[in-house]
Order: sequence, then C-alpha cells, then structure tokens
Amino acid sequence: TTPTGLGLFFGFLGFSKMLHELGHAYPAKHHGLNIPTMGVAFLVLWPVLFTDTTEAWKLRFRRQRLAIVIGGLTVELALALFATLLWSLLPDSPLRGAVFMLAAVTWIGSLAINLNPFMRFDGYYLLSDLWNVPNLEGRAFAMGRWRMRAFLWGLDDPPPEKMPDRQRRRLILYAYFTWTYRFFLFLGIALLVYHFFFKLLGLFLFVVEIVWFILRPIKNEMNVWIKRRKDIVMNWRIARTLLLAMLPLGLLFLPVPISLHLPSVLKGADFSRVFPPLAGRIEQVFVERGDRVNVGDPLFQVASPDLTQRITEAKQKLNVLELQKKRQSGNDRLRQRQEVLESQYLEARVRYRGLVHQESRQRIVSPIQGTVTELMENIRPGRWVNETQVLALVVSTGALRVDAYITEEKLRYTASHMTGQFISDIPESPSYPVRLVAINPARVAVMEDPYLTSPYGGPLMSRLAEGEQIVPEDALYRLHWRVTPPDTGIRDPLRHIEVGEVHVHSGASVRILDFLNYVFAVLIRESGF
Repeated sequence: TTPTGLGLFFGFLGFSKMLHELGHAYPAKHHGLNIPTMGVAFLVLWPVLFTDTTEAWKLRFRRQRLAIVIGGLTVELALALFATLLWSLLPDSPLRGAVFMLAAVTWIGSLAINLNPFMRFDGYYLLSDLWNVPNLEGRAFAMGRWRMRAFLWGLDDPPPEKMPDRQRRRLILYAYFTWTYRFFLFLGIALLVYHFFFKLLGLFLFVVEIVWFILRPIKNEMNVWIKRRKDIVMNWRIARTLLLAMLPLGLLFLPVPISLHLPSVLKGADFSRVFPPLAGRIEQVFVERGDRVNVGDPLFQVASPDLTQRITEAKQKLNVLELQKKRQSGNDRLRQRQEVLESQYLEARVRYRGLVHQESRQRIVSPIQGTVTELMENIRPGRWVNETQVLALVVSTGALRVDAYITEEKLRYTASHMTGQFISDIPESPSYPVRLVAINPARVAVMEDPYLTSPYGGPLMSRLAEGEQIVPEDALYRLHWRVTPPDTGIRDPLRHIEVGEVHVHSGASVRILDFLNYVFAVLIRESGF
C-alpha cells in the first residue's frame, strides 16, 4: 500500500458516500419532497454524511418510501459493478488497487452498516416501512418500557397504544434487541475512543460516551420508578425481581474452584552437545556410548599440528624480543626504540599465552554430569575433526521438565510446590504429573519457546520484534515444573519437545474479589498520564 493508493482509496470512498446520499435525495425529489439539509455530521468526532428525508412520511405508498430508503444502497451497488468492470481493464497501479477496494470491500461494509435495523440508518427505515410502523423506535421503546415495568414491578398500566398482539410482540422484541445491541456498541465505542486519542481526551470522550449513551437512559427509567414508588406494592413479581437481582450478587460472593490451564512445553532432561575447541586430530577417546561421566571427566584428546607450529613460532618470537630487551641497555639504537620494543614484547606474550590456553583445551571434558548417549560415527584416534562437528551428546540424569506461562492476574493463584498434570497436544502421548519448583520473578521480555506464540500458531499473543525476537503482548511469567516421579525414559532429548497445557486446581476464589482486583489493576495501569 502506497500513499498514492491510500489517497485514491479514501477519495473514492468519499465519492461513493456522496453518491449514496444523492441516491436518497433524488428519489425524494422525484416524488415531490423537499430536502431541507444535506451535509456532514460528526458521530464521536467521526464525519458522517447525511440527507434529511424526514418528509418521506407524506408519501402514501410504501413502494415510494422504500425507493427512497434503498436508493443509497442501490447506487453503491451500481458503483461497485462499474468499479469491477474498471478494475478488469486497468493495468497494475495504485489506481487499480483503489478501484478493487471500491469493487470488493466498501460496498460490503456499507451493506453491513446500513442494513442494521438497530441504529437509525437505512435498515431502520426499511424495517419501519416493511412493518408499516412509522416512528418505529419511539413506539417500540415505549412498548418495551411498558412490558419491562409490568414484568419487574407488576405495574398494571394499559399499553401505550392499541395494536394487534403480534405487532406488540414484534415491537417489544425489537426494543430489547436494540437496547442490548446499543449497550455493547456504545461500550465498545467508548473503549475505542479512549485508546484512539491521547489519554486526557480519550478519558473525557470515554466518560461522555458512558454517561450520555448508557447511564442517562438508565437514570431516566429509574427516575420513573422512583416517582411511581407508591404504585409499586409487594407482589409475587417484585419478589421474583428481587430474587433474580440477588442471585447473581450471591454468585459473586460464592467461592468458586479455580482451575488453571497454562500453555506449556515439556522438555527432555538437560543435555550438552560436545564440540572440539579447534580443528585437529583425535588422539584419544576416553568414553564409550552409555558411559556415565561427572563434570570435568575427560572425553577426548585432540591434537592440532597447526596449533603446535603456531606455539613454536610464537615462543621463538617471544624469546627474540626478550633477548633484544636485555641488550637495549648497551645499545643506543635499541634504546631509542624502547617503547616500540616493549609494545611488541607485550603483544607477543599475550599471543603466546592465548595459544597455550588453546592447547590446554585440547583435552575435552564433560560439562555436565550425565550419560554419554551419542558418539560421532566412526570416531577413533587419528580421525580429523573441525569445530562444527558434534563429537558426543551427554544427557543429564535429571527428570523431565516443563516450562509453563501464566498471566500476571493469575499469578496470585500459584503456590510453592503445587502439583498439576501436563497434558500434551499429541493425543497418543501420556500425561505427566508435575510439581512446581520455581517461579521466575521477572516478567518474560522475550519468548524462549516459540511453539507457544501466536506467530507460530500458539495460544500466547506475541509479535515479532527486531532481530527476529518474539515479544509477548501480555505480562507473562515463566513457571518451572518437574515431572514427578522422575522419568528418564526419553531416549532423545533433542527431539523430545511437546507442546501442551499444565492443568492445575488451585483452591477456590471469590469472584467479587477477582473483579475488584482486576478493576484496581486497570486503574493503576491507566493512571499514568
């Protein structure tokens, strides 16, 4: 996507929306109606084009009103057909990409938004005409409030207007669906504007959205209940309402068993690949496959003729420089280059000591305690090897281990030495009882187990950062588990990595406390400006 392509796309999008509004205006003018205003309105600071076609109620025939309602969508569909034809004729260019978006994407979004009957867009007026109910929203909301008051408080008021029972049920259901839809829509918009703008403006818009669109209608209805409190007398419906209200509150204070399912990786015991420190010839092999070794036990002896030659040359050069240093006191010419000679001597000494250190590493020892499970094929004295070849594999005799990840809000459910069960994603793999041995106190900065991350199809939401590092999106902590009892049945730890979950039952928790902890955590997290 190029800046030119984006500019063309938004230009075409604005053009299509203008044609959409003209698609409403021209049928209205065709039927002799007046269009008092057309222009731009702002819905939560977002520009929205509009056309005032309120005079459509004057038309006697439903077909005429429907022509005005669906005129905008008809124009957009026709424009999409034309854009499809144009896309097939244009060469590859930003213009062709913008036309494709117009042909394949924008009209679908327009249909999804405008045909929604729960907001006052085209779909609302279309449903109003299909049901032949002018002022659908106001009449449905009045009917919904009447039914709600009767259900909650037993108020025996007459319905707001007389209509067939089928129509009344329609309007009541429409009102309840609309209230539910708008509650979640306005809540989502409030969260969106909070995160979209800078924090101070986002907080202001969030409060406005919540107060004006959600709390204000609730407050208005409660004011009606307060004014009519004398009409509300104890009856079975009020008892039912109180019981229904107390039931969820009681559930909030009821201890609920906590079951944790933690994304995990089962790994084999610790192991170490043994590489030669330098290219050379195998002089001795001290171990065989299956031998048990301790830390520091010799495994191989390697000799490097090239290293031996370099040590000899370095020693000779160092001896020459030492001899020159001894002679410089009686030689005026050598005394003049004393600093240069001293520098050369120090450099030669460092080089010689480094080569001697390399020579000492020719005896390869075991880095861990364990068992030699693999040896290089045909390894024997006299064979030549280089630094990239694996001479042996030493596997620790320790138990299997599991690394699990837990979010910050669930970390408080963990306890030292708690037990659980590792369940592998591989159906035929057995489950393993595990015990918690350590909790990493620092949050995970970079994921070490890519199999669990979202870029690789795992459950942990992560993103690729610079240097191909995988960074978690949420605050995660690593838990270290051991399989109990110790199981050393894994033959090849290099290939034994299983993805799964650790299932833990962690006592019980009170939901209201969890909710309050979550609220406080959000307030603390968002309190910084």
